[in-house]
Amino acid sequence: MVALYIKQDIEPDLTSAETVKRIHRQRGLAIAPHPLFQRIHDSLGEEGVLSVAKSIDPEVYWDGFDIFNAGAAAVTRGFPNEKALAFYLQHQDELGAPIGSTDSHGGLIGQAVTSYVDNLPDAIKSKDTGILLLDPEEFTARLATLLETLCPKRLRPGIIARGERIQRLHRSRIKQPLGVAVVQGGRHEEADLSFLSLRELGRYNLLTEGQKTGWLASRLALKLAYGNVTGLPADLFPMISVDNKIQPGSYSGPPFISANPNLHYSLSHSETVGMGGVSSHPVGVDIEKVIARSHRLLDYIATPGEQAQEEGGLDRHQLVTRIWTLKEAIAKGTQIGISMRDLVVQLSRQRGDTYAAKVYYRGKHLSDWRAEVFHRGDYYLSIAHQLEDTPQDFAIHWQ
Repeated sequence: MVALYIKQDIEPDLTSAETVKRIHRQRGLAIAPHPLFQRIHDSLGEEGVLSVAKSIDPEVYWDGFDIFNAGAAAVTRGFPNEKALAFYLQHQDELGAPIGSTDSHGGLIGQAVTSYVDNLPDAIKSKDTGILLLDPEEFTARLATLLETLCPKRLRPGIIARGERIQRLHRSRIKQPLGVAVVQGGRHEEADLSFLSLRELGRYNLLTEGQKTGWLASRLALKLAYGNVTGLPADLFPMISVDNKIQPGSYSGPPFISANPNLHYSLSHSETVGMGGVSSHPVGVDIEKVIARSHRLLDYIATPGEQAQEEGGLDRHQLVTRIWTLKEAIAKGTQIGISMRDLVVQLSRQRGDTYAAKVYYRGKHLSDWRAEVFHRGDYYLSIAHQLEDTPQDFAIHWQ
């Protein structure tokens, strides 16, 4: 059970009715979370819900009923609360306001919320709430339609406007095969967070102070690159989330945007600068600041032939950073995520700052790549892709 706006703990293991009574004695609100969802063993069943809904005690009643819970949705990859919605429609007068939530699990925050006007306590008490799915590509149109039938009339203009934004989101198409953006971050305390989805905002709030600036810069860079490729305007950036494909044995993985799973994505950041790449073909990006590094690192990452093909005028630290970003961008593009002992990248300089590369995995030829390196201020940044050639009109988006 969820108790909102209480100031003192309520002891566990009471009956549903007694718990609700104690919530209301503190002038709190009592919400039934993920009700009737049998795969969570402590969810309220029909008996527990009705013991409150049918009570004749004036202190025992529901203020809200959770009819969509993204935590439960993640378990089934669908709409597990269909039974809860049907139950709510059957007993609507006795179950309080319709509630949408994400159950506070970090990777789900922001997939669904309760919408309201003015202030939430009054909206719940007057049943003047609705449910919004803020990552619409995750769910079916049928579900959105079902939930929006419960939306109060004065929330409908917002629902209609949001529906138009979703249609614009899904109308975005691939307009060019490669997009890359670089963003110089500032103080995260002064950053404009409006480009984040609510789910991303939840993750951002879990970061340490030292992580926030680079994380923001790289996510904005990836969304800018996505906009360059698809034509998606910046006002729709909050409708898409940058997620990670979790790999076996890891807590992270390569980035992706679920609104367009057929594209390829890569991101990187170094201190306060973020970089993102999006392409119709495999892509990798990397950015590194030139700093003093061990003199042995250059010989570890580059063969004598690779070192010899570089132009003079670079000190050892610049040279190692330049070659490192090239090989790291290519390694990211392969999405293997392994040590360089298993993944070997052989660079062959073509003209200027462009390279051809052959990638070997555990001694076997894996793939061929094209790469390009750029030098800007104290940073080297590299782009690797598997297009036949870099598009003639390609340009990095700097911000």
